[in-house]
Amino acid sequence: MHLTGLDLLFWAAGLGAHFILLAVLLIRRRFLVFPIFTAFVVSNIGRTVALGLVELYGTKASYFYTYWSLAILDTLLQLSVVYEMYSLTFRPRGGWADDLRGALVWLIAVSVVVAAGLTWLATPRARLWMQVLVIKGTFFSSVCMSELFVGMIVLAVRTGLPWRTHVARISQGLGVYSTIDVLIPFPAVDLPKMPRTVDW
Repeated sequence: MHLTGLDLLFWAAGLGAHFILLAVLLIRRRFLVFPIFTAFVVSNIGRTVALGLVELYGTKASYFYTYWSLAILDTLLQLSVVYEMYSLTFRPRGGWADDLRGALVWLIAVSVVVAAGLTWLATPRARLWMQVLVIKGTFFSSVCMSELFVGMIVLAVRTGLPWRTHVARISQGLGVYSTIDVLIPFPAVDLPKMPRTVDW
Protein backbone atom coordinates (compact mmCIF):
# COMPACT_ATOMS: atom_id res chain seq x y z
CA MET A 1 0.00 0.00 0.00
CA HIS A 2 1.19 3.48 -0.78
CA LEU A 3 0.30 6.39 1.49
CA THR A 4 0.02 9.81 -0.08
CA GLY A 5 1.17 12.97 1.65
CA LEU A 6 -2.46 13.75 2.57
CA ASP A 7 -2.88 10.27 4.10
CA LEU A 8 0.22 10.83 6.23
CA LEU A 9 -0.97 14.29 7.26
CA PHE A 10 -4.33 12.94 8.46
CA TRP A 11 -2.61 10.04 10.21
CA ALA A 12 -0.18 12.36 12.03
CA ALA A 13 -2.91 14.91 12.88
CA GLY A 14 -5.16 12.24 14.39
CA LEU A 15 -2.32 10.72 16.39
CA GLY A 16 -1.17 14.14 17.60
CA ALA A 17 -4.71 15.10 18.68
CA HIS A 18 -5.06 11.89 20.69
CA PHE A 19 -1.69 12.51 22.40
CA ILE A 20 -2.78 16.05 23.33
CA LEU A 21 -6.09 14.76 24.69
CA LEU A 22 -4.30 12.07 26.72
CA ALA A 23 -1.85 14.66 28.08
CA VAL A 24 -4.75 16.86 29.23
CA LEU A 25 -6.43 13.87 30.91
CA LEU A 26 -3.20 12.97 32.73
CA ILE A 27 -2.01 16.47 33.68
CA ARG A 28 -5.41 17.52 35.01
CA ARG A 29 -5.93 14.08 36.57
CA ARG A 30 -9.20 13.67 34.66
CA PHE A 31 -8.31 10.03 34.01
CA LEU A 32 -9.51 9.34 37.58
CA VAL A 33 -12.96 10.72 36.72
CA PHE A 34 -13.10 9.32 33.16
CA PRO A 35 -11.25 5.97 33.23
CA ILE A 36 -13.21 4.41 30.34
CA PHE A 37 -12.84 7.49 28.15
CA THR A 38 -9.11 7.51 28.95
CA ALA A 39 -8.89 3.83 27.96
CA PHE A 40 -10.69 4.74 24.71
CA VAL A 41 -8.08 7.46 23.96
CA VAL A 42 -5.16 5.14 24.83
CA SER A 43 -6.72 2.45 22.63
CA ASN A 44 -6.93 4.88 19.70
CA ILE A 45 -3.25 5.79 20.13
CA GLY A 46 -2.25 2.14 20.37
CA ARG A 47 -4.37 1.23 17.34
CA THR A 48 -2.90 4.02 15.23
CA VAL A 49 0.68 3.09 16.16
CA ALA A 50 0.03 -0.63 15.63
CA LEU A 51 -1.56 -0.05 12.23
CA GLY A 52 1.28 2.29 11.26
CA LEU A 53 3.88 -0.37 12.11
CA VAL A 54 1.94 -3.10 10.31
CA GLU A 55 1.56 -0.77 7.32
CA LEU A 56 5.34 -0.26 7.17
CA TYR A 57 6.60 -3.74 8.03
CA GLY A 58 3.70 -6.16 7.61
CA THR A 59 1.79 -7.68 4.75
CA LYS A 60 -1.55 -6.64 3.32
CA ALA A 61 -3.17 -9.61 5.03
CA SER A 62 -1.69 -8.76 8.44
CA TYR A 63 -2.86 -5.14 8.08
CA PHE A 64 -6.32 -6.30 7.07
CA TYR A 65 -6.78 -8.62 10.07
CA THR A 66 -5.18 -6.18 12.52
CA TYR A 67 -7.46 -3.37 11.30
CA TRP A 68 -10.67 -5.35 11.66
CA SER A 69 -9.71 -6.98 14.98
CA LEU A 70 -8.95 -3.61 16.56
CA ALA A 71 -12.20 -2.20 15.17
CA ILE A 72 -14.12 -4.64 17.40
CA LEU A 73 -12.34 -3.27 20.48
CA ASP A 74 -13.09 0.30 19.34
CA THR A 75 -16.81 -0.45 19.02
CA LEU A 76 -16.98 -1.98 22.51
CA LEU A 77 -15.11 0.96 24.04
CA GLN A 78 -17.42 3.49 22.35
CA LEU A 79 -20.46 1.84 23.96
CA SER A 80 -18.64 1.76 27.32
CA VAL A 81 -17.96 5.51 27.07
CA VAL A 82 -21.71 6.09 26.60
CA TYR A 83 -22.34 4.26 29.87
CA GLU A 84 -19.64 6.28 31.63
CA MET A 85 -21.09 9.61 30.48
CA TYR A 86 -24.61 8.55 31.55
CA SER A 87 -23.46 7.39 34.96
CA LEU A 88 -21.57 10.64 35.59
CA THR A 89 -24.57 12.72 34.53
CA PHE A 90 -27.37 10.78 36.21
CA ARG A 91 -25.54 9.41 39.28
CA PRO A 92 -24.14 12.63 40.75
CA ARG A 93 -24.22 11.15 44.28
CA GLY A 94 -23.44 7.53 43.49
CA GLY A 95 -27.00 6.31 42.85
CA TRP A 96 -29.27 6.54 39.84
CA ALA A 97 -31.97 9.20 40.18
CA ASP A 98 -35.24 7.30 40.81
CA ASP A 99 -37.46 9.56 38.72
CA LEU A 100 -35.18 9.07 35.71
CA ARG A 101 -35.10 5.28 35.58
CA GLY A 102 -38.27 4.99 33.49
CA ALA A 103 -37.13 7.72 31.09
CA LEU A 104 -33.67 6.14 30.76
CA VAL A 105 -35.08 2.67 30.08
CA TRP A 106 -37.44 4.14 27.47
CA LEU A 107 -34.64 6.15 25.84
CA ILE A 108 -32.29 3.16 25.71
CA ALA A 109 -35.02 0.90 24.31
CA VAL A 110 -35.97 3.36 21.56
CA SER A 111 -32.32 4.01 20.70
CA VAL A 112 -31.54 0.30 20.44
CA VAL A 113 -34.64 -0.43 18.33
CA VAL A 114 -33.98 2.45 15.90
CA ALA A 115 -30.25 1.62 15.67
CA ALA A 116 -31.00 -2.10 15.19
CA GLY A 117 -33.55 -1.32 12.46
CA LEU A 118 -31.18 0.93 10.54
CA THR A 119 -28.35 -1.59 10.96
CA TRP A 120 -30.54 -4.43 9.70
CA LEU A 121 -31.42 -2.38 6.59
CA ALA A 122 -27.78 -1.57 5.90
CA THR A 123 -25.97 -3.72 3.35
CA PRO A 124 -22.20 -3.18 3.46
CA ARG A 125 -20.20 -4.78 0.65
CA ALA A 126 -17.87 -7.19 2.36
CA ARG A 127 -16.76 -10.78 1.82
CA LEU A 128 -15.92 -11.93 5.33
CA TRP A 129 -18.37 -12.27 8.21
CA MET A 130 -15.91 -10.38 10.46
CA GLN A 131 -16.01 -7.39 8.10
CA VAL A 132 -19.80 -7.35 8.03
CA LEU A 133 -19.97 -7.76 11.81
CA VAL A 134 -17.53 -4.90 12.50
CA ILE A 135 -19.00 -2.54 9.89
CA LYS A 136 -22.54 -3.13 11.14
CA GLY A 137 -21.39 -3.05 14.77
CA THR A 138 -19.65 0.29 14.25
CA PHE A 139 -22.70 1.67 12.46
CA PHE A 140 -25.02 0.39 15.22
CA SER A 141 -22.87 1.91 17.97
CA SER A 142 -22.59 5.23 16.10
CA VAL A 143 -26.38 5.51 15.64
CA CYS A 144 -26.97 4.43 19.23
CA MET A 145 -24.38 6.85 20.60
CA SER A 146 -25.80 9.75 18.59
CA GLU A 147 -29.30 9.07 19.92
CA LEU A 148 -28.16 8.45 23.48
CA PHE A 149 -26.04 11.60 23.69
CA VAL A 150 -28.88 13.75 22.37
CA GLY A 151 -31.25 12.03 24.80
CA MET A 152 -28.82 12.54 27.67
CA ILE A 153 -28.64 16.28 27.01
CA VAL A 154 -32.44 16.56 26.79
CA LEU A 155 -33.01 14.55 29.99
CA ALA A 156 -30.37 16.48 31.93
CA VAL A 157 -31.83 19.84 30.90
CA ARG A 158 -35.43 18.73 31.56
CA THR A 159 -34.71 17.40 35.04
CA GLY A 160 -32.25 20.11 36.07
CA LEU A 161 -29.52 17.60 36.90
CA PRO A 162 -25.98 18.94 36.99
CA TRP A 163 -24.54 19.04 33.50
CA ARG A 164 -20.83 18.98 34.32
CA THR A 165 -18.62 20.91 31.98
CA HIS A 166 -16.20 18.07 31.28
CA VAL A 167 -18.96 15.50 30.79
CA ALA A 168 -20.75 17.93 28.47
CA ARG A 169 -17.62 18.53 26.35
CA ILE A 170 -16.82 14.83 26.02
CA SER A 171 -20.44 13.98 25.26
CA GLN A 172 -20.76 16.74 22.66
CA GLY A 173 -17.49 15.75 20.99
CA LEU A 174 -18.39 12.06 20.84
CA GLY A 175 -21.92 12.91 19.72
CA VAL A 176 -20.57 14.91 16.76
CA TYR A 177 -18.02 12.16 16.02
CA SER A 178 -20.79 9.52 16.07
CA THR A 179 -23.06 11.59 13.83
CA ILE A 180 -20.26 11.98 11.27
CA ASP A 181 -19.70 8.20 11.47
CA VAL A 182 -23.38 7.63 10.69
CA LEU A 183 -23.30 10.00 7.70
CA ILE A 184 -20.20 8.42 6.12
CA PRO A 185 -21.28 5.59 3.79
CA PHE A 186 -20.15 2.04 4.39
CA PRO A 187 -16.71 1.35 2.97
CA ALA A 188 -16.57 -1.06 0.06
CA VAL A 189 -13.95 -3.45 1.36
CA ASP A 190 -13.20 -6.58 -0.68
CA LEU A 191 -10.73 -9.23 0.34
CA PRO A 192 -8.00 -8.29 -2.17
CA LYS A 193 -8.40 -4.57 -1.39
CA MET A 194 -7.18 -3.61 2.02
CA PRO A 195 -8.13 -0.30 3.72
CA ARG A 196 -6.13 2.38 1.89
CA THR A 197 -4.96 4.44 4.82
CA VAL A 198 -3.75 3.96 8.32
CA ASP A 199 -6.73 4.38 10.62
CA TRP A 200 -6.60 7.56 12.65
